[in-house]
Amino acid sequence: MKKPSASDGGVTLSKYMDTMLKIGNQTSVSQRRDALSALAVELRKSGGGRLVPADLRKIEALAGDLDPGVRQDIADLLLFLPDDAFNRLTGQLLNDNNAYVRRAAERSKARRRTAHHESRRAQRGLDAFHDAHKQFI
Repeated sequence: MKKPSASDGGVTLSKYMDTMLKIGNQTSVSQRRDALSALAVELRKSGGGRLVPADLRKIEALAGDLDPGVRQDIADLLLFLPDDAFNRLTGQLLNDNNAYVRRAAERSKARRRTAHHESRRAQRGLDAFHDAHKQFI
């Protein structure tokens, strides 16, 4: 499977994060959090899970931010990340020293589990419909 890129419709953080994500926290906490908030809106619109690899690395870097509010914002975004990044960051944030960050990671994990179960249930329903429909063809 081809990795998403900005040119094929992948969500890119460039317009939100490149100016503010200078590793070393050269930007203010409010700028980092504003960028993450804007990213969350974009991911919700696009259905999530289609971030370009360079931007996933930026998100992973922010998961280690000194400010717990930034880490909490990352925990809230976990739902939209591809499986490998989701698993890696969920493990990290569930063990965070800040209770708010841990709770946000737990909520995202629960939402992801619920979405997965609903998807499987819907697929079983489609499979049953397809099997029933085959009898009439």
